[in-house]
Formats: sequence, C-alpha cells, structure tokens
Amino acid sequence: MFVEVNEIKCFILNIDGFFRYPELPKLPRDKVWSVVDDDVLDKIELLPELTKLIDIIKNKYPFRFVSKLSRKQIVTICSNNSFPINPDHIFTADDEFEKGILFFEPIKRARDDMNMLSCYSIYITTVGDTVNKAFMLHMGSIVFMYSSDMSLEEEKNIYKTGADFIIDNPEDLKMILDNEFIGHLSEVEACPDDMAPYTPGKKRYIQFLEVPNEDVPDNKIFVGGRYFPWEDSRHNKHPLSVRLTNSKRCPERHLEVFSHILKYSAERVSDGKYDLITRVPPKPLQAGDRLKMYLERIPAEFSKFDKSKIAPDILRCIRDYAPQKEAGSYDNRKRNVEGAFEVVGDVSGKTIVVVDDVTTSGATLYEITRILLEAGCKKVYPVALALTVTEKVTNGDFKLRCDKCNGQLVPRCGKTKGYVFWGCENIKDKKEHSMMKFSEGVKVLNERTSPPARDIPEDIDIPF
Repeated sequence: MFVEVNEIKCFILNIDGFFRYPELPKLPRDKVWSVVDDDVLDKIELLPELTKLIDIIKNKYPFRFVSKLSRKQIVTICSNNSFPINPDHIFTADDEFEKGILFFEPIKRARDDMNMLSCYSIYITTVGDTVNKAFMLHMGSIVFMYSSDMSLEEEKNIYKTGADFIIDNPEDLKMILDNEFIGHLSEVEACPDDMAPYTPGKKRYIQFLEVPNEDVPDNKIFVGGRYFPWEDSRHNKHPLSVRLTNSKRCPERHLEVFSHILKYSAERVSDGKYDLITRVPPKPLQAGDRLKMYLERIPAEFSKFDKSKIAPDILRCIRDYAPQKEAGSYDNRKRNVEGAFEVVGDVSGKTIVVVDDVTTSGATLYEITRILLEAGCKKVYPVALALTVTEKVTNGDFKLRCDKCNGQLVPRCGKTKGYVFWGCENIKDKKEHSMMKFSEGVKVLNERTSPPARDIPEDIDIPF
C-alpha cells in the first residue's frame, strides 16, 4: 500500500457487498441496491465474513459503514441477521445522484465522522465499481473478492481497479495488519528501502489478471503491481510507475530492480518449475530492448542462477504494428498483434515464462502465449511487471516546492541504481536546488490531499 497510505488508522466498509438475496435475481454487485425495498428485507442474508472482518479490526481501529440503501433498511437487515450495528456508524447515499456518480459523498462523511485524513483511511468493499470513489478521496483500498460466485468479467474488472490489496479470506486482512502481506511484488521491489524494507520470510503478494480468450483457455496473466499513467495524480507518488516511465529513456538505471522482479515473478508463478524465461520482443525498427537487458542481468545479480534458462531470442517480432493503446477494445488489440510474432527454435515440451513490462488488456501476452503453445510448449506463464490501472484520479494538490528557487520538486531517478527521490525541475540550470527523500515527499502529499468538491466530474456523461 505505497500510494495513499502512510499508516492505517481507520476503516470504512461498504456493507452492500456482504448482502445476499437468495430469492432475488442475481445482479451485478453495484446494482443490487436498486431492487431492494422494504418487502424483501427479511429475505436478505448477511455473509459471515463480515463478522470475521469486524472481529479483526474492532478492538484496534475505529470503523464506519457505507451503503446505497437507507439507514433504516441496513438496521433492519442487520437485526434480522443478529448482527449488532450502531445506526450512527452508518452513512448512506442521500439521493439517487449520490448512489451513482457521487457515492464518494457517504465515504467522505464516514471518514470525517472519525476525524481522519484520507491517507490513514482504508476502504473495504466487495463492489469493484466503487473502488474509484475511494480513489477520488485518495484513500487506501481493499477489495474482498468472492471468486466462487463471481463471473470472469467481474473478476477481471476488480483487478483493473488497481486496489491496494485484493483478498479472498478474512485472515488476509489480519496478515495485512500484521505486515505479513506487504504489497504487490513489483511495487515492493521498486520502492526505496525506507518505504518497503525487505524482511526475510514476509509474504509477497502477486496480483494476477485473468483475461478471457478462447484461443488460450486456462492461462492467467500474472501481474507484479500497478502502473499509474503520468496523467493520473498518483503517478508521481508511485515508485514503480516512476521507474517504468524513466526506464524507457534510461533502462540501465533500473537493471538491478527489474531483473530481481522478473526472477522472483518467474519463480512464484511456476513454483520454480520452468525451463526458459523469455520476453515480448520489440518491433523490428524499435530502438532498444530493455526487457532483454533485464533478463540478461539476472545471472549477474544471482550467482547461482542457471544462465541457460535465459532465452530472450526464442521470440521475434516479424512485422510492425500500431501502438496497442491506439487500438481500443480487447478484440481490436488482439487483431492488431495477430501474426506479429514467431517462435525461433525448438520449444517442444518446454515450460516457458514470457514477460512484458506493462499490460493493459493482455492481448499481446496472450498472442505470444498462443504461438508458444502451438509451437509445442508444455506450459506458458505470461507475466507482466505491472497492470495499467483504468480508474484514474486527477484531483489533489501534488506539487512540492524547491526551497531554493521555488521551482517544482518532481520524482527523479538516480543515475546508478535508479533510486527515486524528489528533485527540482530546474536542476539543469546548475544553481543550488533542494531535494527530498521520496518517502518524506509522499507523506507530505498524502497529508495535504483535500477531498473533491461536490460537483460533476467533467469526463462523465450523465444521461437525463
């Protein structure tokens, strides 16, 4: 949780996702509130996981509930299910408008009731579509995922929200609070040491995204972390995103970090049982091949690593193609890269890990997975350093000032190991400028973050 949270001090739980309606039609979790009236309240069940989550946090942290139902309805449902709840701790959407676009309003009121800053507040939900409301308030986020009754599309969308943690067991929350879950692997490795100190034995959490594809069934893309594009307010507070952006110009600064991430990822996804590790090859006219550089660096970082497993040249890009971000939908991205790659050499019976830097839809990795399987691979594990987060945040005061020239401090990467720090944008004028440890700057920004005004986001089209 390296973007929004300095220290966990309180929780806000969206109680809606812990309801079940046995006799009502199954609806997406963000729609169930629309069919609930007083006549069906006695048919609604509360999942026992809610009690378990509350038991974990109640003696140490204050907490509040938010809902798209009315306070009276929540109290009735909880009473019917013998779940004690304080009516004063329930914050609901006042009108239909708040239930939709402005659902961050009850979340904000719950936070303010506990007199907490956003950076100390964690929003827990099973409703992936509401995570962006907590993001708008710059809170930390945990999605509790019921994979047993979740469609593939729902699961995919939850991963793409970019939540700080995705858990499927109440005990996972306890592990987070005990610092046993320490974050996404790529983000932990990319952070400065004082933000993500390495502790032997701590569990590293690898998020994975499963993209439906009829050509490559039963394959998941394993993702080491999140990537916030530069236009997202969180980019400058996120070391992995800063490193990924900087690595396009200066890949040599990040050899150590990304080679470590790729080695650890390959071992985790395959339980160490892979024959070769390769990468998505660059386009024929593309300058540089930073993924190849990272792979070839692994033996230098780990003396006992088997060099014969590094095989970047078993794949080749045989035609140019338009940038995937311009292709649009998943189907368009799939067509865009169809036939763009070929396998070089014999891979029959091999278990192969194929890596990419950033994935958005998964189309490129799945196309390469498909051709490797067609070439006779026994198993293919597609891995990405990061997943592009689709829910963007563009509000907040994210400027730090140089106390020497009043210029803006921006995230910079050191010339040797790519360590991230805050340096003045005017550094090239060779005058005296200030700098700041990255963790200190993030703390200042987190505590400065102000909630958005109650207005309509400009990029949302509202039907009337």
